[in-house]
Amino acid sequence: MPEQINHASVTPFEGPYREVLSLLEQARDYAKHRTKRPVPPTSANGSGHLISVEGLRVPCEALRVTTRLSQCLAWLLLQKAIQHGELPPEAALRPENRLDGVVVCEQEGGETDPATPEGLRDLLERSRRIYAQVKRLDAGLDAVHQVRQAPEGNTKRRPRFAPEPPSVSR
Repeated sequence: MPEQINHASVTPFEGPYREVLSLLEQARDYAKHRTKRPVPPTSANGSGHLISVEGLRVPCEALRVTTRLSQCLAWLLLQKAIQHGELPPEAALRPENRLDGVVVCEQEGGETDPATPEGLRDLLERSRRIYAQVKRLDAGLDAVHQVRQAPEGNTKRRPRFAPEPPSVSR
């Protein structure tokens, strides 16, 4: 007999949450594989272990993956805490709890640069997509909040992703 799914416990954040965890594991595995490679000496006299500016590009792009995924995970964990009643719903709208890192996370470059290793390009692309998805979810919080704050009888059209506001019985 197939396992019964409790639909009340399935949230719109579960899919992105699992995807972020999976990507974090893949990024960890990539970093472990990548750090086993020796770093060639590149200082001015050829005897030191300084890395060239070009040599910093790959680690910087790897940090971009980590930043995107960390921002997404923090935001999704907050949403889960709210859904489980550990935090009040208003916590989601506090500035310090909103998705952050836009300047770093939305920047593209390594995904399309052929000099970026293929595995890292894949992680960059996938982390950018999940970051964009979570950013849309975060923006949706504003729309839901606006609908819930609208005065009764307001005929203003609801955003397509905003749920029906709860009915108030009198």
